[in-house]
Amino acid sequence: MYMLLLGIMIIVSVTLMVYSLVYNRGEKRFALKQRLKGKILRSTDSQQESNSAAGKLIEKAAPIFAKPVKPKTDTQQSRLKIRLANAGFRRENIAVLFLASKTVLAGVMLVLALAIAAGSGHPPAKIFGIVSVVAGLGFMLPDIWLYLASRSRAEAIRNSLPDCLDLLVVCVEAGLGLDVAIQRVSGEMVKVHPELSEEFMLANMEIQMGITRAEALTNLGIRTAVAELN
Repeated sequence: MYMLLLGIMIIVSVTLMVYSLVYNRGEKRFALKQRLKGKILRSTDSQQESNSAAGKLIEKAAPIFAKPVKPKTDTQQSRLKIRLANAGFRRENIAVLFLASKTVLAGVMLVLALAIAAGSGHPPAKIFGIVSVVAGLGFMLPDIWLYLASRSRAEAIRNSLPDCLDLLVVCVEAGLGLDVAIQRVSGEMVKVHPELSEEFMLANMEIQMGITRAEALTNLGIRTAVAELN
């Protein structure tokens, strides 16, 4: 019974964490497409958050829960942002949400483990060990989930490379410039290979903003963490 309750709470906690991370991800992808077309957008994320009390609460509470585990150096913060980008998450506050989820999950599982172990009649030393292990597991769950999400996305991008590169070669051979060809490929492949299409969109946006093509393509390789794409 105790293990069943603990399992249910873990599932609920992980579900809430995933919701906070993927909130409005689809709208952001749509925004990227519209920006490439030169259209003026309303802030879809802001509209969604203003209509969601839960979203507002998460946004306000996240910095408080993230503070205890916030990276101390700029290098550590950059590494975290790259890890999140590898999984396809680039919202401005996504790092804060991710760190907050670690603290919240650890706290929730600690309290649950303590409540369950205390009523089991185990000696204090054993209770302390159980609580420590369960809380540590809760703290590591977001990292495990992020690793699996990054690996899954990298595999999807790797599998989409042959089709996208073939189309890119055809576009260039037809006389299109490389930048225009990348934009064309991102538009044509958005339904078939959305992950790589989104990355091409971002690379094209960076080029339009004045970043050199070499730097934009380097950033593309960093964001995807796919050796073949590098």
